[in-house]
Amino acid sequence: MPNLYDALIGTAGKQVILRVNSKPTDAGARDVTVVPTDNEAPLYYLAWVQKNIDEVSKKTGGEVGYMHIPDMGRPGLNEFTKLYFPQIRKKALIVDVRGNGGGFVSPLVIERLRRALVMVGIARNGVPRPDPNDTFLGPMVTLINEFSASDGDIFPYRFKTLGLGKLIGKRTWAAWLAFAIHFRWPMAGNSSNRNSRSIRKTARNGSLRATVSIRTSWWTTTQGKNSGEKTSNSIGQSRKSRPS
Repeated sequence: MPNLYDALIGTAGKQVILRVNSKPTDAGARDVTVVPTDNEAPLYYLAWVQKNIDEVSKKTGGEVGYMHIPDMGRPGLNEFTKLYFPQIRKKALIVDVRGNGGGFVSPLVIERLRRALVMVGIARNGVPRPDPNDTFLGPMVTLINEFSASDGDIFPYRFKTLGLGKLIGKRTWAAWLAFAIHFRWPMAGNSSNRNSRSIRKTARNGSLRATVSIRTSWWTTTQGKNSGEKTSNSIGQSRKSRPS
């Protein structure tokens, strides 16, 4: 067979028996059952994470743990759970959120990471155990880059603000950083209906902290409207003027 992969066409998700050997003969060969996948990306990702874990362990004599959180949704929370608890007795921990696609579970991850030791308990003829259980006792750092987005952008902010450790890498792309700017957002169409909403965000950029309240209006241009006519929306409106 010129191409081994031709025999695997149409077998994704199905059991396939392969005969393997260290040499191209039946003598000494053995049969193994595999289930081919239609997407190799998770396998490449798993290999990349495991390579990082092995590299960190090798460089630190097994004393420092590593985990990567790919997003802040269910898959990311599963990865965190799978990698965090087996390494909870390491002396230090690297939390990698580079390329994190965001989601909504960063508060859950942060609450687990910031769990503080209250006391140490020991039963008769037992061993000392931290209380609460599953508390990480060593220093931590977080790796970030410009592809950490949305809740993956908020996570390092929480991590740094709560004093859990240092951030290492490139500045995230600040998807949740609110700027007090003048919006002009014309949209094509022939209706002049407007609808508004209120947005309230807390911005922090280095030592700069500000809470800005933005009332953003969207509108559509109408046929025959002077293209040079200026339109605007209100920024920093009072609570009374905000729509419900």
